[in-house]
Amino acid sequence: MRTAFTVALRTEITATSPWVPMRMGAGIVQITGERPADPSVRFAAMVLAATSP
Repeated sequence: MRTAFTVALRTEITATSPWVPMRMGAGIVQITGERPADPSVRFAAMVLAATSP
C-alpha cells in the first residue's frame, strides 16, 4: 500500500492447497503485514477453513 509515494504497509499472503485429510479441513490462509517505517507495528491473521463430513 502506498500513500504519497511512500510505502505505508508491506503485506504477505500465503495460502495452502485444500488437502482434506479425513474430510475435516479445507486449507489455511495467512496474512501478515508491517509498517516499513516502524517494524514494531505488525499484523498477523491465520484462517483455517474447515468442513464437517
